[in-house]
Amino acid sequence: MQQHLIVGDSLNFPASTPDYPANDGWVLKYRLVPRAAGGGAAPIEIIATAEGADHRVAVTAAVTATWVAGDYGWSSWVGKGAEQYTVDQGQITLRPNPRTVAIGTDLRSQAEKALADAKAALATWSPTRRRYRIGDREMEFNSTADIVKLITWWEQQVAAENVMAGRAERPARRIYSRI
Repeated sequence: MQQHLIVGDSLNFPASTPDYPANDGWVLKYRLVPRAAGGGAAPIEIIATAEGADHRVAVTAAVTATWVAGDYGWSSWVGKGAEQYTVDQGQITLRPNPRTVAIGTDLRSQAEKALADAKAALATWSPTRRRYRIGDREMEFNSTADIVKLITWWEQQVAAENVMAGRAERPARRIYSRI
């Protein structure tokens, strides 16, 4: 299962469970459970279809468009008759659909928002004003070095997100010549 999905996009991937082949009657299921209580999100159930010995997880864009954006924990398991075995677990973030969100919706990730907040804290830091609100947390910094350390950490998180999403910046190419 991927780590991010935009609601309204199709979800489609093969899943291989060598010990529990689909052509032997095993059925693969997924359940996505919202991590935040409230917010109107309900657990999401997905049942894969058989594709030879493998399984195919396919959810149409029309179905995912009804899902609520947010962070979810997921679990997958196989079942055959009375037997059930957990296969895998993980986390997925369902992101708002930029094609349908309301004006003013912030589509940045948590890491991008926190990085911007940390940079704003650095810009306004002074020895007399050391307490700042970053995201939904309040923090106190003893020096600019504390803030810079936090900025560096969030920059690494944003860079990792970009790599995972295929948006990583390519290193600058250098062209050397002799004169």
